[in-house]
Amino acid sequence: MNCSIFPDNCGELEPNADIAGIGVSFIPSNLCTLADEFLAQVYVSFIASACITLVAISLKFVSHQRTKYPDRMVAQWIEDLDKYNAFIPPTSIAKRFALGWWVGRPPLEVPVEPSREMIFLYKNMRRPLAEALDNSLLSLIIGLADQQAVVALAILIAAAIEWETISAYHFNLVASLAWFSSFTHALTLMSLMQWMKRSMFLLCLRLSLFAAVFVMYLWAQAVARDYSSPSGSPYKAACPAHCCLSDGWSEFSGIFTIISLLRVGSLSLMVLLIAWRLLNDWCQNSWLRSTAENNKKFHNIVAVGICTALLVAVFGGITGVAFIRDTDSYNGLKVSQAFQDQNLWGFGQITPMILLILPLIGAIEGFVDERKKQRDEQNKQENEENNKTDEENKRQNVPLVTLPELSVNLGETGQISVGQLQHLLRAETR
Repeated sequence: MNCSIFPDNCGELEPNADIAGIGVSFIPSNLCTLADEFLAQVYVSFIASACITLVAISLKFVSHQRTKYPDRMVAQWIEDLDKYNAFIPPTSIAKRFALGWWVGRPPLEVPVEPSREMIFLYKNMRRPLAEALDNSLLSLIIGLADQQAVVALAILIAAAIEWETISAYHFNLVASLAWFSSFTHALTLMSLMQWMKRSMFLLCLRLSLFAAVFVMYLWAQAVARDYSSPSGSPYKAACPAHCCLSDGWSEFSGIFTIISLLRVGSLSLMVLLIAWRLLNDWCQNSWLRSTAENNKKFHNIVAVGICTALLVAVFGGITGVAFIRDTDSYNGLKVSQAFQDQNLWGFGQITPMILLILPLIGAIEGFVDERKKQRDEQNKQENEENNKTDEENKRQNVPLVTLPELSVNLGETGQISVGQLQHLLRAETR
């Protein structure tokens, strides 16, 4: 399109089912009574992917922590929860940092005791189940990480190919979806850092994949223009995206871009994660002494802060994508009569939803295999214990051999030779 007619004669907004189709964008409005009308249509496959990822990462965090503690230790904590009520937190932040961690106490030699809520959660999760979940969820999270990276790359490459024809409305939607997929991918990488450190090749491969997504996302955010704000000339959303480059960033778009880059940047997330682990190890060092209670507080504060930030960011992204897609928020935007064709089911709409099943199948198979291994190991241990018990019983039930009565005539000298004694024994045993 010739950009000389921009922005007055851009025409009507045409449908693009591969980006905004019903297969990834329909929820009945009666399920959104607590939200505005624009929340009636949101991206199901992306929401499902984010929710599955959050649940998987949360379960892996809990199950991985649970595997560190034997069942007897958890049972002891359940009986001794009153000791947490006796803890009085410091009244000032200075005391907490200056006197709370760096005090002359013996180094921490036992696992850090979790919070009250985590103990109650551990009570209902036995260690074998936690180990099976921890191992099986790894394959699920790996599958989700790969899927999110591929989805983000695919949608960004498709938008780049259609750069000359794609509308600003759909391209801005692409940028938001790319942020959403990239952020979800970053979440999975956070939970896979320990696993990836086992192999430098896997670490470099996945970081390179994320770097490619991140670079493409930077380009999308740099050229995207947001017209969903009433003050941002919403009618321009129907114009080709490359024609909108003459418009500068709006205030909302600029702030959103900066926040998005900070949230999705893998370096910021990973540096935060690695710094937390280094600080945790530092606090447990013998020369920088720590108490179990303060170390527990440190774990809980950091974990709750990270989880809260991730939840707010992810669900904030869902809300942002839903708002950008809602055409009712674009005052003055002309929509073609065929625009409703986006709500037709097609191959490109069903495929993203079907692909969500693949990581779940892998996780279920992994869980079943882990439980089978545990049962086989348990049966093997029981058989070994039964064999040891049988051998012990056989030793205890061995009949005692009674020696025959033997009368020996020592004669006048009172002595008998060894040969004579052997001859007498053989004669008696016959």
